[in-house]
Parts: sequence; structure tokens; C-alpha cells
Amino acid sequence: MAFQGVDFILKEFEKLKDEQNKRIEFRDQMIYLTLAAIGTVFSFALGNPKLAVTLLVLPFVCLIMGWTYLANDLKITQINSFIKDILIDELNKRLTVLPIDATKSWESFVIKDRTRVPKKKIQLMVDLFTFVLPAFIAIISFYIKSSDLSWYDWLIMDIELATLVFLTWQFYKAAK
Repeated sequence: MAFQGVDFILKEFEKLKDEQNKRIEFRDQMIYLTLAAIGTVFSFALGNPKLAVTLLVLPFVCLIMGWTYLANDLKITQINSFIKDILIDELNKRLTVLPIDATKSWESFVIKDRTRVPKKKIQLMVDLFTFVLPAFIAIISFYIKSSDLSWYDWLIMDIELATLVFLTWQFYKAAK
């Protein structure tokens, strides 16, 4: 009876690790896609001064890409926590002979790294430079390049600024 459910737990562990790896790959691809979008929008908008309004597309793109990046990053962390806090405990209840020590896992080892906090601060800055700063620059560039702004332009810029502040706050909270 001690092994009842062990196969299920091991399969769930395997599936969760697969999902975690896929999310890591997808999250990392979001950076490259965002950089490509930034380059495309700026080269398009700055290449033809009459198309300055296209700069207002970039904050929307950065918001979607940044939120998707952040959501995947949080899921990666949640999967790790679930494995450590629930799955391994459940497995240990069934394996009374050889319990698993979750503190000896790779994730636990990495968390104990003394340079983790400074690295997280650096990662926060990189995330903000990747997903937020280019969007702010696009809004400022649009403002500078446009001589006559309509109420509609102001409304879009205000909405984009508000969403970028929200995204910045979410990145900051996740870094904690």
C-alpha cells in the first residue's frame, strides 16, 4: 500500500517538469520577439516621419509581450513551488522507506545562492529595459515628432502610460 499513487505522482512530476521547460523556452523567446518588434516599429516610424503614429503601436506590443513573459515566469515559479511543497511531500508520505529531501534539489540549491538577490535586481532592470523603457521612448518620440495632437492621441498615450506603469509595478512585485 505504501506505493499506491506513486506512479501518478511521478507522472505528474514528469509532466510538470515538461511544462516548466516549455514555459522557460517560450518565456525566453518573448525577449527576442520583443526586440524584433522594437526594431521593426522604430525603423518603420523613424524611416518615414509621416508615420510617427505607428510609434503608438509599440507600447501595446510591449505590454502584451511583457505581460506574457511575466505570466510565464510566474507559472514557472509556481510549478517549482508546487513540486517542492506539495508533490514531494505527497511522495514522501507514500515512500516511508526512502523519503526525498527537497532541500537537495537544483531549485533549492539555486535559491540559496548568495548572489541571487543582486541577480534578481539586475533581472528586474533588464526586464524593464526590454519591455517598458522602449514603450516609454516610443510615446515620447511620438509626442516630439507630432506637431498637432488630437484628443484621441492624448487618450491613447494616457492609456498606454497607465498600462506601462501597471506593468512596471507587476514586474517589481514579481521580483520581490
